[in-house]
Amino acid sequence: MEIKKTVRTASVLLFLGLLLTTLQPAMADIASGQSDVIVASGGARNTYFPDVEKLQNGDLLVVYYDSPAHTSQSGRIAMVRSTNDGSTWSAPTTVADSVYDDRDPSVMQTSDGTLLLTYFSTDWSQSPSKILGTYSVRSNDGGLTWSSPVLVETKLDYAAVTSKIVQLANGDLLLPRYGKMPGHWQSKIMVARSTDGGISWPQANEVEIPNPYGTNWVEPVLADLGNGHLMVLIRTATFAHETHSYDSGLTWTTPLPTDMVAHASSLLVLDPGNPNSNILHTWGDYSGEYAFGRPVVGQIIQADGTPVSERVKMYAGHCGDESYPSGVRLDDGRIFTVYYDSCAKRIGGTFSTISDYMDYEAPTTIWDSETGKLDLWKLYKSGGLHISTDMNYIHGNFNPYGPIDGNPTYNYSAAKVQTGEGAYWSIELDQLYPITKIGIILKQSLPETANVYLSADGVNWGTPVAAFNYVIMNSMQYIVFDNPVQARYAKVEILESNGTDILSEFSLFVPLDTGT
Repeated sequence: MEIKKTVRTASVLLFLGLLLTTLQPAMADIASGQSDVIVASGGARNTYFPDVEKLQNGDLLVVYYDSPAHTSQSGRIAMVRSTNDGSTWSAPTTVADSVYDDRDPSVMQTSDGTLLLTYFSTDWSQSPSKILGTYSVRSNDGGLTWSSPVLVETKLDYAAVTSKIVQLANGDLLLPRYGKMPGHWQSKIMVARSTDGGISWPQANEVEIPNPYGTNWVEPVLADLGNGHLMVLIRTATFAHETHSYDSGLTWTTPLPTDMVAHASSLLVLDPGNPNSNILHTWGDYSGEYAFGRPVVGQIIQADGTPVSERVKMYAGHCGDESYPSGVRLDDGRIFTVYYDSCAKRIGGTFSTISDYMDYEAPTTIWDSETGKLDLWKLYKSGGLHISTDMNYIHGNFNPYGPIDGNPTYNYSAAKVQTGEGAYWSIELDQLYPITKIGIILKQSLPETANVYLSADGVNWGTPVAAFNYVIMNSMQYIVFDNPVQARYAKVEILESNGTDILSEFSLFVPLDTGT
């Protein structure tokens, strides 16, 4: 047995790697579940809710919410640009920054070249806070300068927005929004319409999407499928709902529930103008099936919503505050999708192809085929892993399942307020596994003493397979075995800690040929 420590890639290598992306087009690769490029970084603030648009000159624009936190009175709308299909990105510029919280932007280009950017504003200085409305600004020079904001009128007491304007074949512009009628608690979906290129959005043009369920509906996204056929997907507290219009948005079908726990969906029509075009649906998945947090999941569907591909995990930051994907089709056929990860403080981008979805085969094992790492989170969500612990402090993202959530940061840990008695955290798996390696992070920045055990039956633990004596762990440490250890149970005993007992991350590995 030996103990190894990971070495983080130096930032200079990352910088050089980003430079190299300018030499050739970035290849599509969604298998890793990680970003291909960093579109924007938060710096001293943070990045949220991106939207991407491909302009007629080939430039890509990404607009996003630039804010110190998920909500802030100082929130503003920022924009970055790429002139090489998303391989590299400009420094950000500010598009909207009022005295209020300007947030959730989207951008689109009309057929005459005009850029229209929408967002909504909130005043957090009031108690209770107040959403002031949805606004639109326009640019006639490719995003170099922007007009003063125009209010998108509504019958609602307030109206918020999270998806972009869609232009119909007759030139009309549609914008789905959500909010509450005066005196009502239930959030409705209203589709605004402009008939003058976005100069005005009369209240009289609004159409309500029916809601017979008494459900609180938010964050609708709209797609134009051609010949008057429109689709809207709606986020709810549980499953997303789907509705269609066959008369260009004048009337809508009663929304029906899907089987997706989808936050902030994006609908990318893959062959615009073709009424039989397939659609790439991406969303922030909150089911827990694919990863902890809200990973980006994608699936190709038909115009009636019928899936034609498997669901593919595109990105997983293992963060509770992430996703809101948005995508465009590049001239070479690739798809470029952006999303946010507030834990990493960045907007990420992933290149993919249609075949990445159509040819995808879901894994048949519970371990990674390249590393042998057991997917403890998936086992936990499927009932194949049980946690026993006295590290039951729950606050924010501290939780007994913190060590298997895939997020190694301090705030995503298991914790026990120190009593001087130590702490324990153990797991029971669904069967015996031949364990070849253990990964662990104890407390970061402060020292802890701990023992690690494996057991076949959960009764006979024997001697520790690893012992750490008052060490500080700021990155993953690995315990590697010369021969596999048959185990169904694993346990970490924290004997001494400087302050609160913390277990940040824990992982198990098996041989790649396990079960064959």
